[in-house]
Amino acid sequence: MKRSGTTSRKVMFSRILTILGFLSFIDTSAAVNNRPFIGILTEPTTTFQYGQEFIQTSYVSFLEMAGAHVVPVRGKQPKQYYEQLFKNINGVLFPGGAADINTGPYYQSGRYLYDLAIQANDKGDYFPIWGTCLGLELLTTLTANKNYLQRTETENLTLPLKFQKGFQNSRLFKDAPSDLVKILTTESITQNNHNWSLLLAVSKI
Repeated sequence: MKRSGTTSRKVMFSRILTILGFLSFIDTSAAVNNRPFIGILTEPTTTFQYGQEFIQTSYVSFLEMAGAHVVPVRGKQPKQYYEQLFKNINGVLFPGGAADINTGPYYQSGRYLYDLAIQANDKGDYFPIWGTCLGLELLTTLTANKNYLQRTETENLTLPLKFQKGFQNSRLFKDAPSDLVKILTTESITQNNHNWSLLLAVSKI
């Protein structure tokens, strides 16, 4: 019995070594998920035929084509929902549309995630937020804690850019080629398609 048990242990040990040797040749890097999880704010619907909130498929496709996983960020949820969601996503997109940016579920969802992103970034944990059209308007309101947007006639309008002092040191334009900056400031090539704008105060001399 003793001899038989010893033999069994030897056979089992041999099999374990064979398995470990086989595993050493497996490429485990393929199992690592390097695709980011990006949240998209939902917007309330005007009709409830298909539900109370939606996300335009163009935004989902936009992120998926860049390699991201898309996570819907629902409105009208308790604060704990956004705190838990924030821990499991790598960034958030505020989409365009026609939602209320002063009150309501679109604003409230954005408020929660914006505040959490500020706290994380202050601690060195980079968490990006992208705002498109209405989403950019929401970002201005959240940043200023007030809606400073003004009505403008800027639909289907191309204009040159008027850079502010110090733009060369910004993260967005510090590496921009000088010939590109010249084109942007002298030619009407930037497209505007919006009815609301954040205007700069012009001091009178």
